[in-house]
Amino acid sequence: MNQRAATHSFKAALQSVGYDSRQIADSYTFADFEGSRAVLNRIPLAAFSGYPCTYRNACIGVIFNGDQQERSNRVYNHRALGAPLIFEVGQQIVQPWSVGPNEARPIGQPFSLDSLASAFLKHRAIWNPTALGRLKLASDAKPNRQLDFYDTGLLPVLEQFFQAKLNDLLERAFADTADTYRSVHGSEPDVAYLFPYLFRFVTAKIFMDRADAQGWDGLENPRKILAKAENHSGSGLLKKLPTTFLDTRILTKAWNSISGTLHFQNLSVPDLVGVYEDLFINEETRRKLGVHSTPIGLASYIVNSLPWEKIPVDQRIVVEGFCGHGIFLAQAMERLRSDLDPKLTPRQRHQYFQKMLIGVEKDPLAIEVCRLLLTLSDYPNDNSWQLYHSDVFDWPQWDSVLKTASVVLANPPYEPFPTETRKHITATKAQPPAEFIQRLMRQPPSMLGLVLPQSFLSSPSYQEANRQIAQHYADVSIVELPKLFKYADNETVALLASERRNVGKQVSVRYSEVPSERVEEFLGDFKVEAERSGKLDLPATSKDFTLWIPPKGSLFDQFPKLPKLGEHTEIHVGIQWNSRTDGKPRTSPRTDVASDSPKKGFKRGAEKMADNLTQFGLRQVRFLSLRQEHLWARATAWKLPWEAPKVVCNRSRFERKSPWRLAAFADLEGLVFTQQFCAIWTERELSELAVTAVLSSPIANAFSFERDLDRDNHIATLLALPIPKLEHLSRSSPIHQQAKKLQSLLLPRDFIQQVSTDEITEALVRLDAAVLEAYELSARAQRLLLKQFQGWRRPVAVPFTGYFPMHFKDVLTLKDFIAIQYDWESTNEQRCDLIEKELSKAGLTVEERKNLDHLQHLADLIIRLKEPYPLEELSNLVAELKAKGKWKPST
Repeated sequence: MNQRAATHSFKAALQSVGYDSRQIADSYTFADFEGSRAVLNRIPLAAFSGYPCTYRNACIGVIFNGDQQERSNRVYNHRALGAPLIFEVGQQIVQPWSVGPNEARPIGQPFSLDSLASAFLKHRAIWNPTALGRLKLASDAKPNRQLDFYDTGLLPVLEQFFQAKLNDLLERAFADTADTYRSVHGSEPDVAYLFPYLFRFVTAKIFMDRADAQGWDGLENPRKILAKAENHSGSGLLKKLPTTFLDTRILTKAWNSISGTLHFQNLSVPDLVGVYEDLFINEETRRKLGVHSTPIGLASYIVNSLPWEKIPVDQRIVVEGFCGHGIFLAQAMERLRSDLDPKLTPRQRHQYFQKMLIGVEKDPLAIEVCRLLLTLSDYPNDNSWQLYHSDVFDWPQWDSVLKTASVVLANPPYEPFPTETRKHITATKAQPPAEFIQRLMRQPPSMLGLVLPQSFLSSPSYQEANRQIAQHYADVSIVELPKLFKYADNETVALLASERRNVGKQVSVRYSEVPSERVEEFLGDFKVEAERSGKLDLPATSKDFTLWIPPKGSLFDQFPKLPKLGEHTEIHVGIQWNSRTDGKPRTSPRTDVASDSPKKGFKRGAEKMADNLTQFGLRQVRFLSLRQEHLWARATAWKLPWEAPKVVCNRSRFERKSPWRLAAFADLEGLVFTQQFCAIWTERELSELAVTAVLSSPIANAFSFERDLDRDNHIATLLALPIPKLEHLSRSSPIHQQAKKLQSLLLPRDFIQQVSTDEITEALVRLDAAVLEAYELSARAQRLLLKQFQGWRRPVAVPFTGYFPMHFKDVLTLKDFIAIQYDWESTNEQRCDLIEKELSKAGLTVEERKNLDHLQHLADLIIRLKEPYPLEELSNLVAELKAKGKWKPST
């Protein structure tokens, strides 16, 4: 069978398992790479799961072994196609190959060319476009041993290469065109026009590189190419474009810069999204607009996780607020496409998408990327998309569009509104996500898919938003996400809501997490961890409410009957001043409202938390203004009894991801503190020092770490903190005495009176042990609790990164660890006394026998604790104990 006949047979076989004619490409040209250089490659036949054809939806390639090149290399040299499966055709034999980023390997048994049709029929469930397409879309990938041949590493490699090449291409085109403009006109080009101007040429290049594009052949004049691309776009750019851009020299440079290097036939249009953010969004724009582009994988996860089947196909109107480059809209288009009648013509599909997809964005450059993304995702149809250049909060048509929307998707900006903006849009909330949700809930759509800051689940600013979503949706799914934005540090949550209702009293919540070390994998495989679910009752009043669900087996489930900190204290934020007017950075110390020397109307206190507050320590005290002209009019913290003893702690965390979130200090001098601190006044019977010990302990820090998901330590969390029974927090308690000693050791001292680090560390460990004993935690619970702090720097004035040596894995309480680490002589003396009594006629009581068994266990543990010591050193230690008569081997 010759190559033409074999190709014809493969086409028939591909069509038999579901590929239509648009998904099968003859003599397909695609961008490839040799080292770091982009080149052109060609494959006789390729099949794709979607259209337009790209490396992201490539499924099958067919090659013929007409040369003497080593077989695996011949197959591997077509890896840039992106197809997971390539058939190598010999004289009469066909061998399937799996292609990965580093090699190609044969899979399955070869079969004869004559049995091609039966082979495809046999493997129909695997080789069809739906199965292979979903294999590359992790959201739909199910465990299937038959599909194990797919190497998930190929797609990221291709994505990285092509995005890098696109980045180089557009960066060079932008610079070259701007240089030419300057040389021609002697002035800088307006970026607001230069960007869409270049993107028209990118559009033209993409269409001209595609073999099946209609009406683009023979175009050579850059002015005509620009006009053709603009006509396809339909945005009206040329009507507004300054005529200075139409100079022939600038047009020629722009087109040559775009058209000369990289072939766009096989490129995936979403790759342009990452390039847009890399090249054309600077820090000022990112801060001003709150830009944080949604990763493609996250948008795909949210869109494909929503229950679209519950909305009729003809009612699936999707609105993306703050649409940016439109990645949610593009993913929604793909999801909508999957349920359309296959008999629809391309024009009918396009008209459906035009009706169903609506985007709103105030960044004009992002709108251009969105326009191109949608246009090419629905290739080869023209534009005319419902894209609106406007601010969602100031768009007159928002309410009318929301009435028709079935699905709202959004990743709103997170930066607080500037004062003037908030006034202009009449926002009642300081945070854009909270304001957006409030407006959204006036006419809730059938389904929601939002990306929100993690503070949504813990900050008081979002409690109303949590309550509103729970009232209007019976089913909510939340995924807690680590940092995943390329140019922003925000930790986020993905929120999906469905089953809309008017008012509900209970909501079903599914909650899961993505560990920081798995974020890249999640964007590819969509696998989450720490899954839990529950039904949450909505409070009848405006009581605190959050959609957050604690992890299964939370330590704090053990304390249902313990008192709460809020039942015996009052907690307030410190004083707030008017905004600074000296023009200095926000983090600089204030000179107008804080002074290093006394002033009228000023009181001693602490201004800054950072580099000042530590556990049981305060490094710097200044004089703070309580003058009315300096105080923020809406805050009343200046009225609080600052002269009274109290506990203070930090209002925001010290270090991202560290479980050490809290540092408390017992203020017994009547200091004043700013809004960077929380101040806690206790009931008269409680010791401020004992409460400080609890707040600085691993227990309180773990509680805050579990519940406060953003950078702030929230008063609501502190109020809910379980505390030991009140007798453990009295001024006569051991916790009070040990906390008093520790805070004294940490006071500033002159050189002669310096306290050793070891002495402070021992006092710290003893105090923590006393707090853990007051909570009556088991040895296993204590060990699990302390394990999460191992290796993290504690906010205390001495180096402290863990409780136990790394090699020591035994389960014991911190109190027992102290018994062998610091108190071994007295511990062993007690053990020896009991052994002597056991050998005497008197014998041991039941309680003494139990105590001796425990001490014998500790004697075994000290050996393992000292294991890293050289044998000689261990022998000397034993000899020393024997010489003192305090060593007897355990039995």
